[in-house]
Amino acid sequence: MPVKKRLVRIAPMQLGKMFAALYGAMGLIFVPLFGIMALIGAFIPKQANAPAASGFAIASFGLIFMIAFPVLYALMGFVFGIVGAAIYNLLAQWIGGIEVEVE
Repeated sequence: MPVKKRLVRIAPMQLGKMFAALYGAMGLIFVPLFGIMALIGAFIPKQANAPAASGFAIASFGLIFMIAFPVLYALMGFVFGIVGAAIYNLLAQWIGGIEVEVE
């Protein structure tokens, strides 16, 4: 028989670690797309009046972005996880938290 339980507090550091792992994994999903876009951008012919940018510079920027994106995404997940848990804990004191059924 299901029993109703109420989630009244979330550990901010634990949620921050979980969100960092989840967001970092989601960021890794996009790495191949950035690689493909960097290669396409490096080999697209430039217009005659466009500023000079070599294909190597564009590909290098894409590689740096491919490395930095999952790290930055994980960092954002960590920060937003901590902030989100703190806000939830504050509101749960006033409202009562989320109610779930468990067996």
